Formats: sequence, C-alpha cells, structure tokens
Amino acid sequence: MLDSQHSLCLTGPVYVSSSQYFLLGVDVRHESHVEEALVKAGLDPTAPTLILSEVVLTYMETQWSDDIIKWAARLLPQSLFVMYEQIHPQDPFGRIMQEHFLKLNSTLHALRQYPDTDAQRQRFLDKASICEIAIA
Repeated sequence: MLDSQHSLCLTGPVYVSSSQYFLLGVDVRHESHVEEALVKAGLDPTAPTLILSEVVLTYMETQWSDDIIKWAARLLPQSLFVMYEQIHPQDPFGRIMQEHFLKLNSTLHALRQYPDTDAQRQRFLDKASICEIAIA
C-alpha cells in the first residue's frame, strides 16, 4: 500500500516506493539485475518471502522459467512460491486460451512440458531442490 510518503522514479529498477511497498521493473531473466534491484529495495534474503508468479512463467521459454525457479530457491531459502499460471492445455478453457494466445503470436511455452499440477509439483521439486511443496 502506498502511504503519503511515496516516490516515483522514472529511471532505475525501483519505479514506485513507499515505506511498505516497492514496485520494481526488471527483466527476471537477468538474475544479477533482479538481485541488485531487490537489494536496493531492502530485501532480506533470510526472511520468509512470498514469491507470486501471476501469469509469468508460462509465457517464458521453459529454460528461462526453470532458471528463475532455481535462482529464487538459492537466493531465498525461506520462500514460498505461489503460482497463478495456465495449466491443463487440453481442457476447454485451456484450448480457448491457447487459441487466443496463438492469435496474439504469444506462445504459452510451459504448457507443453508442465501441463498440470503434478508436472508443476515435480518441476519445483527438481529445479528448487526442496523437500516439501504445496500446490492448490
């Protein structure tokens, strides 16, 4: 939430900030840029951290999105990764979504390799080297 003491910056990775909120604009495929922006924003990598991936990983080429999971697990060992991403490409909604994004010339890359919750669960177990995972 923005408070009365917030700032807007048109250069650098921190675009909007307040005492409780930082909005960062960074290409997540470049780990060093992300880490630099997070450090500048005051992230404590040892603190419990929620990572929300809302319609991000499925649009990236799988190599990049897998690397992001690995990187996040290394940098933030006390994190919880929550995904809100497209799955189930063969159900009616999945087919409609794929057709929609094909028209936009935007492929849903992760759907082929990680089409359901079981595949996503295994992905995180393999890429993040974690012992427990919860997918709702």
